[in-house]
Amino acid sequence: MKRIFIWVLLLHIVLCGKLLAQEMADCGTASPGQAIDLSQEGGIYVPAGGVFKVLVVFARFRDDVTPHPYWPVGGDPDNYSTFIDPNINTNSTHYVNLTHYYKKMSLGTYKVFGQAVSVETPHDKAYYITPPATLPDRFLANKDVLQNAVDPLINFADYDKWRYDSDYHHTNVPDGDGTVDMIVMIWRGGFIFGNWGGEASLGGGGSFSVENGTKTIETGYRGGFFPAPGSGVTIHYWGERAPEIMFKASVHEVGHWLVGADHPYTNFHTTDNHIAWGMLTRGGDGICANTYERERVAWIDPNPITSDILNAPFQDYVEYGTAYKYHPPNGATNEYYYFENHQKLNIYDNASANPNDKGIFVIHQLEPYNSTNNIRIKTSNGQWNWGNPFSSSCFGGVTVPAFKTTTINRNGRNNRDELLTSTGSSFLFALIQSDGVAQCGGWLFGAGLNNSFDLTYNDVFSPYSNPYTHTWGNVQNSFTMEVIDQNGSVVNTKFYLTDPLSGKPSKPQGLSVDVNSSNPHLTWSAAGEPDVNPNGVFLIERRFKPQNSSWEDWIQVGSPAGNATEWTDPGVQYANLDVGEMLQYRIRAKDTQQLTSVYSDVVSLEGAFIFTKPVTGRDVPTDFELHRSYPNPFNPTTTIKYDLPEPAKVSLIVYDVLGRKVAELVTEEKPAGYHSVRWNAIDVASGVYLARFTASDANGYSKYSRISKLILMK
Repeated sequence: MKRIFIWVLLLHIVLCGKLLAQEMADCGTASPGQAIDLSQEGGIYVPAGGVFKVLVVFARFRDDVTPHPYWPVGGDPDNYSTFIDPNINTNSTHYVNLTHYYKKMSLGTYKVFGQAVSVETPHDKAYYITPPATLPDRFLANKDVLQNAVDPLINFADYDKWRYDSDYHHTNVPDGDGTVDMIVMIWRGGFIFGNWGGEASLGGGGSFSVENGTKTIETGYRGGFFPAPGSGVTIHYWGERAPEIMFKASVHEVGHWLVGADHPYTNFHTTDNHIAWGMLTRGGDGICANTYERERVAWIDPNPITSDILNAPFQDYVEYGTAYKYHPPNGATNEYYYFENHQKLNIYDNASANPNDKGIFVIHQLEPYNSTNNIRIKTSNGQWNWGNPFSSSCFGGVTVPAFKTTTINRNGRNNRDELLTSTGSSFLFALIQSDGVAQCGGWLFGAGLNNSFDLTYNDVFSPYSNPYTHTWGNVQNSFTMEVIDQNGSVVNTKFYLTDPLSGKPSKPQGLSVDVNSSNPHLTWSAAGEPDVNPNGVFLIERRFKPQNSSWEDWIQVGSPAGNATEWTDPGVQYANLDVGEMLQYRIRAKDTQQLTSVYSDVVSLEGAFIFTKPVTGRDVPTDFELHRSYPNPFNPTTTIKYDLPEPAKVSLIVYDVLGRKVAELVTEEKPAGYHSVRWNAIDVASGVYLARFTASDANGYSKYSRISKLILMK
């Protein structure tokens, strides 16, 4: 049974994007592309603010005896009574709860509550099948259940409080307009009405009355190919479909009434499909409403970027609604970049399946939602060309293509995109690791990968970075975002429009290592920034791990020019022996403003190594620098490192906070190179101390001076 379910899940993800025969699991009724007035806000077919009562009906055929782990035969589904709060004061906080979801997404402005009932059909399934059809008629089944099983249990007048006037315009009418507002029908069973997980109507076919003829239930959808009034949506809740997937499907289908008919993540009948988060993404994707959706229904008001912003503070996007948006002036009319800070403070924050992936997530939006692909995620791990050298068996025996990145292609695809194979396309379910072995997992949703921009992994999104800030049509624009600081969950960024080179260089990518005539040989992608290539430099660092020992410290071993794309390490010879020694390399770019990028990804060599040049014989640093001591705080010893690009007279003296000299660590001439000194404070009391470092030339003129704080904790 589990294997069958995995097959269904994979097919659900792939086929829903391709729409091979009809809209698949968790897909609403599509319509042709339609013009949308961006000045309009609020729910398009139902209100998105105020009090909105929703009736949830869990329905089962009375002869349904199929196995279901969350819905016993002839009984009620697990926890159905908590699917929606009965009033606005219940304040449920668990995940599978419509009231809680809309409260969080709307920041408290959309008060959704109501009632959940569990009923069975008055007749067996065959009663609702009209030959030559082989499946039950959804209109007939919904009508029979609502009229004969639900009507005696509830007062439909409680669910008629709004009047649809026109798109985006709704009037609260306490006595109702005669038409029920919203019913979520959740049916037990797999694909009983068709091959989909959810659909944004009650089956079409017209209307019928309840409540002694005083209330009408409409069964159409206003945004479909044949627009018609409607009062609800239909969900399939099949066996092994976890409650949270059924919950996401409900949010998705109601989302069609709030935002519109179409799916922004797919280009129907093509291989240009993408995974995002939002109300209108598929059931397996993130349920968190994205900036476009929350702005569209007037739940948030993103900050527009129209000029340089030197400090843009981002609170957590889901919890507080903070977001920024930028319209490239050379882009399409309604093209935007959206920026969200996801710190996972909220249970609905599932922009990434990697629990450690916290930072600024970037969405690229082409136009208002329509029937073509117009939303992409710009992941911080970049856009690539992908190779598919073999397939792998995953998820209990399902054969899927295994992928690996090959070369940088800033206009290519990332882990959120549908990837091409030699025979077709697939999403990323198996990722080939550095050892050549494919690992199955949730790479498609960011598991184990970095998708966000932060201070350490990738902090620059610019016209030269990977990914880059080009327009949808791949035209370069003058725009850079740089992450500059983080305090708790608040991330601070800069936005440069006047000069995109004002920020730091972008992260070097494509670093690899092999052996060239017995020396480690590095290659990487060319620097894009004009202030790095050719007049900047790359700073190359190396560290060594002896057999059965721990890693030594990183040291700088080279500084080739900024137009370089390769470098051979003259200080090491590699012996291809099965010895457990390890070398690792990383690089960073330094521009003509003396600003440095974050480090590249680390690459490794394993074997046996012969160091042919001593430390003092290696390439010297390009700048004076006093490094932060390690450890710090310390007890009782700490190591202080400093770099000299030229010979200098060095003074390194430790003072207490009152300015009294505590220790003289260095007072002598030192050659150019990388230096360190250890301070043993065994006889010094706990407290804060200041290490003052100066480097002077032969005439005594100071070339460099810095002070570092040391914390001794005994």
